[in-house]
Parts: sequence; structure tokens; C-alpha cells
Amino acid sequence: GWQYRGGETVDGTTKTMKEHIDYLIQLRKEVGIEYDEKNALEVLVEDDEYKYVAKIAGTKGEIIVKIGGDSYTPTGDGYTGNYPIYNGTNFAIWQNGEQGVVPVKVTYTLTLPSEQDWVLGGNAVILAWVWGGTHGAGEWVPVSGSGTTLTMEADAKATGFLLARCYPETTTPNWIDGSDGAGKIWNKTDDKEITSGQTSYPISFYDYVYQ
Repeated sequence: GWQYRGGETVDGTTKTMKEHIDYLIQLRKEVGIEYDEKNALEVLVEDDEYKYVAKIAGTKGEIIVKIGGDSYTPTGDGYTGNYPIYNGTNFAIWQNGEQGVVPVKVTYTLTLPSEQDWVLGGNAVILAWVWGGTHGAGEWVPVSGSGTTLTMEADAKATGFLLARCYPETTTPNWIDGSDGAGKIWNKTDDKEITSGQTSYPISFYDYVYQ
């Protein structure tokens, strides 16, 4: 049934599979990448577990392609500070000298049960591990709020998140080390799947046991 899947949507994009392939063909033509230009390929990252990143030079330009869910930000002349010109679930493409598509940020409202309004007490730090879209396989995002209502700002293309309640001064929670101090996780939530267009989610913390 593969020959009939051209109308299906490519994960993390608004394009159908046919539109996706047509776009990539057109991009190759614009950049001037020929089918046999192996010498123009430079592998930047090759990690069997997470991602593959390569730079491809054509006669009219240059692009960087990432395949895999781990986060990646290109640097160097023509790339530093640029956003992908096209990206979806587990892939992204940057074009040298092009700003790319600035990601749309969304403010998500997270509501706790009334008995958990203590979550922000005691100078605790709340951080969200968000994945999907420009967050790649995941990155920490700050969370604010009071009482039973928390908010976080994340990419509109994000596909999921969880929250961690940590010791004060934490910037990067520690999933393994159970000792007291910055980084220790007191409590966390289950993984929450983000539904496109939905910006409010009920959440509930539970005691975290270090693995």
C-alpha cells in the first residue's frame, strides 16, 4: 500500500508526503545539488543512537540536513543564529545565509489539582522537559506560576512534555544523582502528549524515585 500514501501528512509538518518529496527535489535544484556530488558531502555528526547531520554543497548554495530526534544547532558562517528553512518530526534543514522559519511560540497553561498547590512553595524550581519541533529530542524550559496554575512557553510544534520540581537554583535537573542540592528532583509528572491547537493541560506531580 506504499504507493497510495502520497496524501498522508508528514509528521510535524503541514505537507503531504508528495508535497514533501516535491519540496526536497525543488530545494536540491535551487541549491544546485547533483545526484553524484559525493565529494560535496561533509558529515558533521554521526551518532547511531541519536542523529546524523551532514553539510551538502551545491553549485548555487549549501544546506545542512539533520536526521534524528536529538537537538542540534548549526554554527559557522551563514548558519549561526539561523532557524531551519524546513523541519518536522526527527528532521530539519538549514540553508546557508537564509534566516529560515522563526518558530511560533505558544504559552501553555498547566493546572494542578487543588491539593498540590504546594508545588511552588519552598523556593522550588519547576522546569519542563519539552520535546518535538525545535526542542528536538528534548530540552529544559522554565516554568512559572502560583497556586494551582503554571505556565510555560514552548514551540507550537512541540509534541510532549513533563515537569520536574527541583531544589532551588536548579538549571538542569539530575535524573540519576539522588543527593540533596541543586539538580535534585523532588517530584515529576507523567509524560503529557501535546495535541495541536490545545494549550491547556491538567497535570499532577508524584514523588520521583531515582533509577
